[in-house]
Amino acid sequence: MSRKKHSSKLKTSEPKLFGTNSLFDRISLEKYLNQAVTYLSLALAFVALATSSHFFFPSVFVKTFLFYGIIEIIVALFIFLALMNKRYWPRFTIADANGQKNINWLLALPSAYVGAAILSTLFSTNLYNSFFGSVDWSNGLLTLLHFWGLFIVLTSTLRKKSFWLQFLRLNIFVGTVISFIAMYQKFFKGMTAMGTFGNQGHFSCYLLFIIFIAAVLFFWSEERVGKIFWIGLGAINILALFLTTAIRGSQLGLIVGIIAAVAIYFLAHQKKSIRKTTAGIIIISLVLAVILSVFLISSGKVYSLFERSGTVKTRILNWKIGGQGFLEKPIFGYGLENYYTPFEKHFEPDYYQNNSGQQSTEYGFSLPHNKIVEVAVLSGIFGLVTYLALIIGIFWLLYKKFSKTREMPLLVLFGMWIAYFVHLFFLFDNIASFFMFFSLLAFTDFALKESVAENKDEKVNLNPVVAYVLMAAIAAGTIGAIYFFSYQAARADIYAISMIREMRNKEYEKSIASFEKMEDIGIFYINQKALFELSRETERMLVLANQYTEPQKKYLEQIIAKNKASLNRDPSRIYYYLNMSRIHFMAGKFDKANYEKSNELLQKMIDGGTQRMEVYMYMGQNYQALGQKEKAIELGEKGLTLDPTYGYANYMIAHLYRLTGDNDKAIYYIDEAIKNGYSNKTSYSLYADTAYAKKDYDRAIIAFTALTKLDSQNPQNYANLAMVYFEKKDYAKAREVSNQIIEKFPKLREKVQAFIDNIPK
Repeated sequence: MSRKKHSSKLKTSEPKLFGTNSLFDRISLEKYLNQAVTYLSLALAFVALATSSHFFFPSVFVKTFLFYGIIEIIVALFIFLALMNKRYWPRFTIADANGQKNINWLLALPSAYVGAAILSTLFSTNLYNSFFGSVDWSNGLLTLLHFWGLFIVLTSTLRKKSFWLQFLRLNIFVGTVISFIAMYQKFFKGMTAMGTFGNQGHFSCYLLFIIFIAAVLFFWSEERVGKIFWIGLGAINILALFLTTAIRGSQLGLIVGIIAAVAIYFLAHQKKSIRKTTAGIIIISLVLAVILSVFLISSGKVYSLFERSGTVKTRILNWKIGGQGFLEKPIFGYGLENYYTPFEKHFEPDYYQNNSGQQSTEYGFSLPHNKIVEVAVLSGIFGLVTYLALIIGIFWLLYKKFSKTREMPLLVLFGMWIAYFVHLFFLFDNIASFFMFFSLLAFTDFALKESVAENKDEKVNLNPVVAYVLMAAIAAGTIGAIYFFSYQAARADIYAISMIREMRNKEYEKSIASFEKMEDIGIFYINQKALFELSRETERMLVLANQYTEPQKKYLEQIIAKNKASLNRDPSRIYYYLNMSRIHFMAGKFDKANYEKSNELLQKMIDGGTQRMEVYMYMGQNYQALGQKEKAIELGEKGLTLDPTYGYANYMIAHLYRLTGDNDKAIYYIDEAIKNGYSNKTSYSLYADTAYAKKDYDRAIIAFTALTKLDSQNPQNYANLAMVYFEKKDYAKAREVSNQIIEKFPKLREKVQAFIDNIPK
């Protein structure tokens, strides 16, 4: 037998990671990765439920780090899929049913908007702040990139109706649970209903999406029972929107969205006569709206409305500031989350609004409360153009497809986007609305391309070394991102709330220790905001004390050092100077040099052109403490000229006059404060103290009587009232009030009876 000769050189096939001779079963791996992406994407719906009192800004930040962590895993798995098969690659051009390639506008337009945000961040006045955002808003580039990444995954990977059906169902179930929570808060606990969001604006925006999701599921349902079920859930969420929230922008958005959907239904009707009639009604309505607006403006009734509604007035002023900021930086804007810079620069005294005895209404804004103004001032012309193009593109594509197919879910989506953008005309995005916006934008993309064939399989053959390096890099990057953006941020956030609670409990050493642990983690945007809130809370707790214990003195000195280091790192937060000045004011009670340091910070604000009344009032307090009474009054009066009708300003100048011993002027200004709406425990306490000091018993009786109503559980108010009547020699009223004390506070019977026994018959 002859043997076949074999070549001495054996032919070997090079192993390929995802090629024909794969080291893994490509089909199985792709299947498992797809399933993981699907399940994790569905799990995102449950993040809306997340809130915990163990965190600083519990409703916003908990959702933020959960969204970040889950999305980072989703994106990493998606990249693995894209390395295996080109069918997962994003398509900026798509083929229609005839094979003709067109621009994929619903991928291109959001990507252009994100690109503009990247540019504005690179040219930002505070790049760090623009990238990370703030712990209480999470509106930075980092958030935008996460949700844009999710959008890419959803549009490139999850194109089946079965997925979207599950996604929409989960969201409406979660939304309905949150609506029931809000109703419980409102009707059973007597709380402000915010669901799990910590902010009514965030909650109401979320509800808008949930309501329209119910309508989509109604039209997708083929059975009568199913339609009734989805309408029922939609009705529950509508009730929650109108009964538990007071956000008029969201309520108006829902109404306008429904009207717009009905109008489009008839405007895209097959019968020409119906289209013409609808167009005529729309045109007539718009003309009448313009005429009415001109009449109201020319008659001055609009301005009267603004004066009566503090929130409307401050929003108009806010939009004006946004416009001024845009004109100053029209190309790239100030950068995301940097609105505080133009706001402080152009702040107007008109922001001070008297509001039922409160200090003021909405005199500090982190965002302009109008998304278009927000994008213009923070992202410049590039951001504005791309954002407006995105809005127009959404509506045009939906209208175009609906006019051809008459598919009702498209009409619902049209109404949903109208409602959302009307809401944003008065408010702002939040972490949950970003999720709903980008995920439902991906659903809109699916609805518009549902009949188009999916991309064909096209394997990616990578050199195994390159593949392993890429996989390792992606895995390491994902782990690093989760560790820093989610895990470490969560740890820092827990320390932040701990230090504030410890300070409230007078555990000053523990509070500083928690702050230093938070600092060691190294996430400045959390440290900065936490320190600001800690300083504010410290002022509330300690500012009225006449003297401090040694632990309190040490604590104030440490807080001052922390604030100084924070402002040195980021001196752009002008309003934080005011906060730090108050800590110096308190420290001045045991070291007078701190009064001068407080004034130095306030002077920086004045040099920067501030129009904040309290800057002058606080400087006046510092000069009064230094014994310079004339200078104190001069600054107080100057602050008052910024808005003489502002109740709180009158209270502050009254307080200055009381400190300097001019009780007559103190009484005059406290009368003005109460007359202009600043009528609360603080104002009446000063009123009572001053009137009693000048033996104006009639005024003292008015003030102490008011305090017994405003603070009815405080027996000292009744005791003071009885004493004033006693000194006025109105013994019958003194005895009457004393008996009220015994009736209301039985434990004080013995002491009060001793007082009654000393009242002359």
